[in-house]
Amino acid sequence: MTSNSIKSTKNRLQSFKNKYSRQFWIIFGGQIFSVVGTSLTWPFLTIYLRETFGLPLTTITFLISLESVMTVLSTILVGPYMDRHGRKPIMVISVFVNSLSFVALSLAKTLPAFVVIMILRGLFTQLYRVGTNTMVTDITSEEDRYEAFSLTRTSANIGFAVGPAIGGFIATVSIQLSMSISAVVLAIVTVITIFGVKETLPKQNIPETKSGFGMLGGYRNIIKDKPFLVFIVADICVTMGMVNMFNLLSVYAKENFGIPESQYGFIMTVNAMMAVTLQLPVTSITRKKPEFIMLALGAVFYAVGLGSVAWGNSFGDFVISMVIMTIGELILQPIAMSVVARFAPPELRGRYMSLYSLTVGAARGIGPLIGGVLNDQIAPAAIWYGAGIMALVSATIFIGMHRNQTRQQELDAAGVEAGPGSSL
Repeated sequence: MTSNSIKSTKNRLQSFKNKYSRQFWIIFGGQIFSVVGTSLTWPFLTIYLRETFGLPLTTITFLISLESVMTVLSTILVGPYMDRHGRKPIMVISVFVNSLSFVALSLAKTLPAFVVIMILRGLFTQLYRVGTNTMVTDITSEEDRYEAFSLTRTSANIGFAVGPAIGGFIATVSIQLSMSISAVVLAIVTVITIFGVKETLPKQNIPETKSGFGMLGGYRNIIKDKPFLVFIVADICVTMGMVNMFNLLSVYAKENFGIPESQYGFIMTVNAMMAVTLQLPVTSITRKKPEFIMLALGAVFYAVGLGSVAWGNSFGDFVISMVIMTIGELILQPIAMSVVARFAPPELRGRYMSLYSLTVGAARGIGPLIGGVLNDQIAPAAIWYGAGIMALVSATIFIGMHRNQTRQQELDAAGVEAGPGSSL
């Protein structure tokens, strides 16, 4: 690297530092350690359950689905709470329960104990992400959100670059040890969140008792937002395929091709390192293009990357599949979060972000379960063909949304009112 490029990099980092608040950078750092703590252990849990209890993959994916059902339930309930009482309490509770869950997992010796722990994880541990996304929306302007969400994704991927790479080696020695380390790291994040993060609930939010929303009534407003609901369906489809890469590839690669946990950890690190180094440059290009076309392009890369896993049989093949899928992730994810932020009015921001987070919960509940059934009833490779098809469905929906948006803009320019449900 030349002296000019080093100087340019330093100037860019200094520009980022000055542009965003101290609160933003605390969230940035907290997310790094949160992801490190979780990813030290979580990618290898399917292997642990498989080897400890000798369970079929369908049963293991059912446990993942059970956790996700609880995530869907808690995420629906947490949106109204955040709109009334704030984001920080939810973040603290979420990361603290996540820490305790790894302690419990390290001590659990029976399948029923794992079921209870998975239920508790589902209820609480995904809410930290909802809180951080909502906080970032609170503290950034609309024109800065593409970049801000790209930065927070970079922080998550720094954590994911470290977690599985280290966790893969630890898991080959003792997965109980990796669970204990996860618990300690997440306890540290809990302390950082308690003492370092300030509440960001907008002052103009109207108390629900006066607005008539009720605890869940505000969702009625969102149900009427048909373009947003269509977007959610599309996001669930592509995420269903993506979660199988992170939940099932480890056991698929080990059982069918003898690839150990340590090598699988590096496959995950490839994903994370690409996101760390390429997310901001990719965002600087895609933010200038039509957003739904870029979302469709990202979904196509997902489809090719996921489907190509079925053709691979070596570590190198799976790395190539991950690279292709990650290009789709770099394109799609920051745009998707910015689209949700644009859809959401301030007084319903917690609810919109909660429903967007449901895409991960719903996808983690449905995707691995379908993948497990395809593996057990048809063939292991069927997991990846199914995942690729779901991503193509998502791309098709995004293209339709772009056409609707273009039509609405043409009608607005002509001063003509569009039909019901056609606007974005």
